[in-house]
Amino acid sequence: MDSSVDVLKKANDLLIKAKRLADKFDKLNHTLAARDEKIISLQKENLEKQSRILILEQEVASLKLGSLVSVSEEEKREVRQKLNEHIKEIDKMIAKLSAEG
Repeated sequence: MDSSVDVLKKANDLLIKAKRLADKFDKLNHTLAARDEKIISLQKENLEKQSRILILEQEVASLKLGSLVSVSEEEKREVRQKLNEHIKEIDKMIAKLSAEG
């Protein structure tokens, strides 16, 4: 009779151990899934940042090119003068249209 009690006790111990291992397996599986999601999220974020870097590099190149094209003070003054002349012409036309209307 002792041997059947021992066998039952060992079987029970094995069942308890198997349950603990199954619980541990489930927990590890859940942790792995969470980490996989995090990896995917970080990869997506990395791609977005790489894309942003490319855009910024293109902007920097454009700005460098723009800085190569310098405008002299004389050219700036001429452009301002032309703009002022155009603004005066527009003001005259507005005044004329207002007087006619």
